[in-house]
Amino acid sequence: MDWKSASSYYETRLSDVLNIQHFAIDLAKLPQAEVPSKLTEILIQEGIPANRQLERLKKREFRIAVVGLEKAGKSTFINAWLECDLLPAKGGRCTFTTTQIYSVKSESEQRLEVQTRSEEQFINLLKELEIVGAKEDLKTIREYETTLQKVRREGNLVIPFTRLEDIREQFKKYVADEKYAHAVLEARLYTNKLAQAEGIVFYDVPGSDSGLTKHVDEAKEMLSDCDAVIVIQRFRSIREAELNIIKFTEQGDKNITIADKLFVFLSHIDSLGSAEALKNHVEEASQDWLKRANLPINRIVLGSAGAYLILNNFAEKHTQLEIGQPSNIRDKLSNLTEITDDENLRTQATGIPEIKQKIFDYINTERVDILKKRCEVSIDKILDTSEEIYHFVNKKFPVNPEEAQKFEEERRRISFTEWWEKQWEYIKADLQNFYDTSVINKPL
Repeated sequence: MDWKSASSYYETRLSDVLNIQHFAIDLAKLPQAEVPSKLTEILIQEGIPANRQLERLKKREFRIAVVGLEKAGKSTFINAWLECDLLPAKGGRCTFTTTQIYSVKSESEQRLEVQTRSEEQFINLLKELEIVGAKEDLKTIREYETTLQKVRREGNLVIPFTRLEDIREQFKKYVADEKYAHAVLEARLYTNKLAQAEGIVFYDVPGSDSGLTKHVDEAKEMLSDCDAVIVIQRFRSIREAELNIIKFTEQGDKNITIADKLFVFLSHIDSLGSAEALKNHVEEASQDWLKRANLPINRIVLGSAGAYLILNNFAEKHTQLEIGQPSNIRDKLSNLTEITDDENLRTQATGIPEIKQKIFDYINTERVDILKKRCEVSIDKILDTSEEIYHFVNKKFPVNPEEAQKFEEERRRISFTEWWEKQWEYIKADLQNFYDTSVINKPL
């Protein structure tokens, strides 16, 4: 079964099963049925990921979250993937909101959508910054209050383009320039440079170690509602915030293992001092991921997104200044990997073509099997639990459990009628009293 057929098939099955779930929950609410509350809770909890998956299938989206610590190189990685030095990747925090990148087929569909914050959303941002003590951010917002207000007043924008390079300055303005970016809630980029398959979505999630609750919540939500995860890791051992990536992914998608959907890109290898250091770096990281997430080594790729941009002439001047000259990068990678051929240095040593091929292979082959695994487990749990509830109700209503619901509705109608008749007697008495005291006895 190909992805298009599988998407349509499981969209229909999940829709049908979720209808059964709603009916079972209604049956479980009948007091005379005495259904254990744990069964209802199972249905409610299982319905959350099932509904998320259904919504993704309806939109024909396959969501890939690109996550990691701040300055791990997420934006540089996406730039290398797009083969355009587009997303800001300077020192310090350089993105202030989640950037979503959508795959489209044709150039005419390419556009940048900017969604600005409402006044309420902006006020909530200020409150959160106050709570976490983000003094620098608050100072910046006060300093650029006029431009931030102007962005919010102008509202949402749609900017069409032909080449990614054409929107570089506008993208930087609304995503990374503090004079404007704090007023932006979300940026969506639609490009035909992301993937060969339609419906692929990349999420550049801000670092979960930024200190902002908003960023942690965004990471948690996205990892709970995605089909694959690419972790950009700079250090050889997994940090505490990276453990949250594992936790959030497991909590939000319990019907598959984290190893089913996770890839790791060990970035910045050109910052290591020797081939021996690189070997130790890879071994320790691989063992750590195997221990914590049972992740096989073939899901881990080492490389340098910055080096890929430099050696393939995609880097802008600011990236060249930060990363270094092509000759220096070439020498570093050659010493680390023992690769001397220029072509292999640009591709094999940087890791970008390898990780792209792994993701494309996953999209073209494994994702159907993972979708089937995820959906079948969810469908079985909902159907089995619904059947248990049906049997409980059937004990009380052996002829037809559906009559239980009708009976309960009738009981509630009778109860309401009895209540209303009593209330009406009180109302009539109040009206009579008002008439006697205020109308009849009122002097002419």
